[in-house]
Amino acid sequence: MTDESPPQPRPEPTDAEKETARRWFEHGRKAADTKNYDYAIDLYLRGLEIWPEAVEEALKPLRVVGTARRMSGKKAPGFLEVRKYPTNGRDARRNLANALHLFALDPGNPAWLEAILINAVAAGCPLVAHWAAPILWDALAGEKKVSPQRSAAIVRALERAGDAFEQRGDLKAASETYRVAQLVADRWRSAFPDSSDASKAVSDSSSKLTIVNGRFGTADDYRESLKDAAGQRDLHDRQRVVQHADRARELIDKARAEYERDAEATAKLLHLVDLLTRTENEEDENEAVRLLTEAHQRREQYALKVRADDLRMRQLRRATREAVAAARAAPADAALPKRVQEALDRQLEAELQVYEERCAHYPTDMRFRYELGIRFFEARRYDDAIPRLQQAQGEPRRRNHARLYIGRCFFEKRFYPQAIDTLAAAATEHPIPHDDLGKDLRYWLGRAREAAGQTSEAAADYGRLIQIDYNHRDARQRLERLSAAEPQEPTHS
Repeated sequence: MTDESPPQPRPEPTDAEKETARRWFEHGRKAADTKNYDYAIDLYLRGLEIWPEAVEEALKPLRVVGTARRMSGKKAPGFLEVRKYPTNGRDARRNLANALHLFALDPGNPAWLEAILINAVAAGCPLVAHWAAPILWDALAGEKKVSPQRSAAIVRALERAGDAFEQRGDLKAASETYRVAQLVADRWRSAFPDSSDASKAVSDSSSKLTIVNGRFGTADDYRESLKDAAGQRDLHDRQRVVQHADRARELIDKARAEYERDAEATAKLLHLVDLLTRTENEEDENEAVRLLTEAHQRREQYALKVRADDLRMRQLRRATREAVAAARAAPADAALPKRVQEALDRQLEAELQVYEERCAHYPTDMRFRYELGIRFFEARRYDDAIPRLQQAQGEPRRRNHARLYIGRCFFEKRFYPQAIDTLAAAATEHPIPHDDLGKDLRYWLGRAREAAGQTSEAAADYGRLIQIDYNHRDARQRLERLSAAEPQEPTHS
C-alpha cells in the first residue's frame, strides 16, 4: 500500500556541509560563466548531493545553466544515459539525484520534473518539490493529452508535500503547493469529467487549500510575510502560478528593462519570454516570438527559433480550440465547421514544417521523428508517416505509441496482416492495458482483425476491451454486430 502520510524530513545539512556545498556551487557558477555547461552541471549536482534543498543557491541556477546548454546546441540525454540514471529505484534520494541530472541536461522535458517532484517528496525534501511544482505545472499546461495515472501521482505527491509544510508550520508554502495540486486536479477532471478519481482529487486538494488558507489568514507568519523586501517579493512572484495582472505587468516591465540593458544575455531573454507567455495574451506572446526570432537571427542559435515556433504552434492550437468551441456552441451555423477545418489545416501545415525542420537539425532525437510521423498520419500521408514512426520506436517512452500509429497507417492502407502483427505485439507488451494507449491498441487490433475477416478474434478483442471500458469508442456496438452475425447454437431444454 502507498504511504500517504507526510514524508519524514531529510536531516538538515550542518553548517560545515552547507559551506562545502556552496563551494561546489561557486565553482559551478564560474564554469557556467565560461560556457563550460556540462562541467558546471556536474559541479552543481555534486553540491546538491550534500544540500538538495539549496533552491536559490543551486536549483534555480541549475535550470538556467541547463537551458543555456540546450540552446548552445547540445543534445538531451539519449537512451543509454537515461538507462544509466534510473529515477524509479528503491532509493528515493538516489532517484532524486538522477532526476536532477537528467533535468539539467533536458530542462524542457516534463518527465524529469515529474520525477524530481515525486522523488523529492519521498526523500523528505519538500522544498525541492515546492520549487519544481510551478515549473511542472507550466510544462503540463502545454501538453495536449492528460494522463490520469500521471495526474494522480503528481497530485498525491503535491498533497504530501503540502502536508509536510503544514506539519512544520510553513503555511505559505503549504498553500502554494496545494494550489498547484488543485490546478493539476482541475485539468485532470476537465479532460475526464466522468472520472470519480479526478473529482475526488479536486475535492481533496480544494479542501486542503481552503483549510490551510483559513489558518494562514490568521497566522503570525502571514503578517510577517507582508514585511518581505521588494527583491524577495520579485523572486517569489516569478514562481507563482497565478498572479494579479498589475503585478505581472510590473515584473514584465522590469524584465524587459533588464534585457534591453544586456540583449546578449540568454537567461534574461528567457526570463522575459517566460513572463510574457504566462499572461496568455496574444500581444505579449507576439512580443515574445519577435524577441526570440530577432535573437535567433543575430546569434544563429537554433534553440531560440525552437522556442519561438513552440509559441506559434501554441497560438494555432488555441485558435483551433476556439473555433471548435464556437462550432459546438452554435451547431446551426453552417459556416462554422468550415472555419474549424481551416484552423485545423493551418495548424497541421505549420506543425509539419516545424517538425521537418527539427528532424533536420536534430537527426538523432527520436522525439521529433515521432511528432513528425504523427503529423504525416494526420495529413493522411501514410507512406511518409510509417518510416518516421518506425525510427521513433527507438525512444522507449514512445515505443508503443509509435507502434499504435504504425498499425493505424497499415490499417488505412489496407495492409491488414501487417497492422495485426504490429498492434498485437504492442498490445501484448504494453504494461498497462487499462490506460488510454492500452485501450486504443486493443481497439485498433480488433478493427484490423475485423477488416481482415478474422471475426472471432476481433470479437474477442472487443470483448476484452469492454470489460475494461464499456463505452470505449464503438467497441460495444461492433461486438454486438459481430455477435448477431454469428450462427446461434441450438438450445436444448
